[in-house]
Amino acid sequence: MDFVTYSVELVQSSGGHGQLTGTRVLSALVNNERFAEETLRAIGTMSDVVEKLIEMLNWKNHHEQKIRRAAAEIITKLVRTNRNCIRVAAIPGSLESIASLLYDSKQIEIHSRDYDNSNNLHRQYRVPYLGEYEYSVFSLLGLRILKNLAKDHVNCSKIGSSKDLLPKIIGLAEINPNTPKSEIKTVKLALQLVRMLASSTGFTGKILRKEISEIVFAISNLRDILEYREISTPALKILAIDTLTSLALDDEGRESIGSTGGVLRNLFSMFFMDRNGKGARDDDTTTKLVNKAGEALALLALESKHNCRRIINIDLQDRSKYDSNLIVKLISVLDDEIQGMHGARILRNLCAYTEADYAELSDVTSAAAQVVRFSMEKRGAHQEAAIGLAAQIFKFGAMMDFNRVFVEWWAVTKSSLISALVEVFRRHPRPCREVPSIRRFSIELLIAVMEMNRSAIIEMKRSELEEALEAVMETTSEMESYSTFSGSVGLSRHRLPISSLVQSAMQLLRD
Repeated sequence: MDFVTYSVELVQSSGGHGQLTGTRVLSALVNNERFAEETLRAIGTMSDVVEKLIEMLNWKNHHEQKIRRAAAEIITKLVRTNRNCIRVAAIPGSLESIASLLYDSKQIEIHSRDYDNSNNLHRQYRVPYLGEYEYSVFSLLGLRILKNLAKDHVNCSKIGSSKDLLPKIIGLAEINPNTPKSEIKTVKLALQLVRMLASSTGFTGKILRKEISEIVFAISNLRDILEYREISTPALKILAIDTLTSLALDDEGRESIGSTGGVLRNLFSMFFMDRNGKGARDDDTTTKLVNKAGEALALLALESKHNCRRIINIDLQDRSKYDSNLIVKLISVLDDEIQGMHGARILRNLCAYTEADYAELSDVTSAAAQVVRFSMEKRGAHQEAAIGLAAQIFKFGAMMDFNRVFVEWWAVTKSSLISALVEVFRRHPRPCREVPSIRRFSIELLIAVMEMNRSAIIEMKRSELEEALEAVMETTSEMESYSTFSGSVGLSRHRLPISSLVQSAMQLLRD
């Protein structure tokens, strides 16, 4: 009889001492590089043993703490393979048992009250002292198990539908000025799990994001991670921003985030981080924070007039540092390689979705020449953002001198701009996932130029442009009808199909 068989028999026995010995031996084997693979393979094929270990996770008797911990350690190792993840998740009540390992402050208070009463017995009746209950250890083990299970799309759905499990996970992603450094590891693991769930694709992801957004303390917990800079680490901030970005994929999530005080302000503070000034660190982490914050802000302004209003009215905490309004500050970073693309996206969405009575947006017209130049010179996502912003700026026709755009930059003419847009169509003969809106934005800019200045049509090579537009019409795709995606599923649908835009452009060209 080998150690595994012997230990399995002890685990399935009815005696507490035998169960403790069995789980401890198995735990030692799965944590040993030499024996781990073979031991896990053997345990994985024994469904009754796995069920018994899952049952042990729910043992809350104080005298069974060591058995429970050993069982949790075994399950943590077991679910590292997809095959075992499926087996564990298929066991009835498995998620409820795993959820019992998670302890937030309220559950610790309730459990510790009973635990203290049990420990008092050792003074009165010389019962062995139980020691401190390892709440944080159990929470970490539970989160690790769930994180491995969440790698499977079906399990994400099960986690979301399991009663009270999501609030428990999000409750562990809480930080405040009194959070000890020893708890940061738990917060980080909980955040990683929430991010995985929020970034799930398809219909499952949409349901999970809705459920997360509806938990009343979810967004505020993420806000606090951005707020408490003395405690929170850059890694935690990146995880929090990633989660906010995923939640902002849906209308309900965007509204919940925007209406939670301090989120937008903290994101802008990170987006405007000085990477070049005295004492600044232009390292990978800072750059990553700027990129993540910019991506989140652009998405929060997308198709949300309420968030656009909030952004325009935002009062940055350090006014002495930003001695101008937010719109002017966004314009000032357009020529930055890191911030420029996101700044253009934010401004584009503000122009597109803000109510027309906001005079603050008139400042955007001062950047028209600069944005037109970028729409011709940049490539990839930066060019897509610049073209999108240029199209929106030209819609403020009454606020700007159209010809001034082409005077400020002598190298830019109406003809060269149109030629640059034709070149965009040639470089992108078909819709591209990396820049799904570049052809749409180019047509919008073309229409805006023709509507704003009819003489611009005279300068165009009509036959060449007509040919390019007809080629676009023949290669339109449903992908171009959406501005955001969850996996292969489109989420934010544009108001007009691209085919209608092409027809409008060709009609203007022929009139």
